[in-house]
Amino acid sequence: MWEILRSHKGKDAAILGHTIAAMTGIKYDEVRAVIAHLVNEHQCLIASCGRGYYVPVTEEEIASATRSLRHRGIMILMRASRLQKSSLEDIFMQAKMEFKT
Repeated sequence: MWEILRSHKGKDAAILGHTIAAMTGIKYDEVRAVIAHLVNEHQCLIASCGRGYYVPVTEEEIASATRSLRHRGIMILMRASRLQKSSLEDIFMQAKMEFKT
């Protein structure tokens, strides 16, 4: 799958996960799992946007992808804090401790 993704350099060349699934014959959920593996275990630079997945090639693309991920992470932690009726800071510290183990 890295062979497919690495040819999609830059946000304008993004490819949908469903397109990758059709090209490879694997399910969309598996595509997402493989991409997560490539990012987390092999440190492949893969970003995403509404148009799909791509390899960021500019500092702005990297910054934009980072902002998006950070925002998504904060929104998820905010939901968790509301569920537990706890502060965002407490949830963040709890997540930080869990991440270390």
